[in-house]
Amino acid sequence: MNRFLLRILRFALPAAVAAVGAEWGLRSIPHQLAYKARYMEEHAPQIEVLSLGLSHAFYGLDFHASKFRGFNLAYHGQPLDRDLELWEKYADRLTSLRAVTVPLSCWSIHHRLRKEGEQWRVPFYTINYELPVPWYAFKERCIIAYPAQAFRYLKHALASEDSLAEGNIPQDEFGSYMARLDNRLPDWDQRAAEDVAKNHSRFKPEDMTHNREVLRHIAADCAERGIRVVLYTPPAWHTYYEHLSEEIVSLTREIGTSLAREFPNVRYVDLLKDRRFTADDFFNASHLNYDRGGRKLIRILDDEIAEDPLPAK
Repeated sequence: MNRFLLRILRFALPAAVAAVGAEWGLRSIPHQLAYKARYMEEHAPQIEVLSLGLSHAFYGLDFHASKFRGFNLAYHGQPLDRDLELWEKYADRLTSLRAVTVPLSCWSIHHRLRKEGEQWRVPFYTINYELPVPWYAFKERCIIAYPAQAFRYLKHALASEDSLAEGNIPQDEFGSYMARLDNRLPDWDQRAAEDVAKNHSRFKPEDMTHNREVLRHIAADCAERGIRVVLYTPPAWHTYYEHLSEEIVSLTREIGTSLAREFPNVRYVDLLKDRRFTADDFFNASHLNYDRGGRKLIRILDDEIAEDPLPAK
């Protein structure tokens, strides 16, 4: 029996050591979420505008053009549940905060984190933001639980900033994705636009109900703190929005307007088909570029934040 256990240990121990080494190595590689978490730890008390949400905010905001000191805590595929977790983690430290901005897109209102797809990002949030998870939750604590996706993501982080063809688009100091106009693809307006729009039009009513409650929670907490919430449906190019279902567009608008009626600190602006945004403002059919569109959007949001006095605390 002892000999059998020794044989198991002989094989298991090197594998365990290799796994621990791989996990340590992966955690030591700089990447975008690690930067965001470090920035929040160091600068949260100075932030005046906090951007939450998924890629529609991550791509589309250039805080260099803002009249406020902002930071972009949004990220690829970041669901509203995650926004709420991050808000609750940092809210008490955001002592200069004037406003929270959240994109209310036809995707974000029903997007939920599931076991497939974006699940591999979970350990990066758990590790870098130090979010609470059970000690035994291997897939929520360890990057090596998703080796293929994690290695591909971190390979981009290690690439040079010239490797845009490999997906390595850098992030600026305020946490925004620098998807520049001169780096977009020639078929930017058609590339997967119809498929993406049709996918964004499919939803489960229970997911939409859940996300509405998450937004209500954020809005109510901000109201108590005297903080403005700006919900905005981000602009898109016609090759995308023409293929959205009328139902999903109407439901998105209804959630925004109903929350603005319910909470005096909430403003909603629908920019989906806003004619102020032209072809040169987009990186692809459903995302703004950093150079032009992102600057235009941040100025519009600035006006929404500054137009009325903040509610009394």
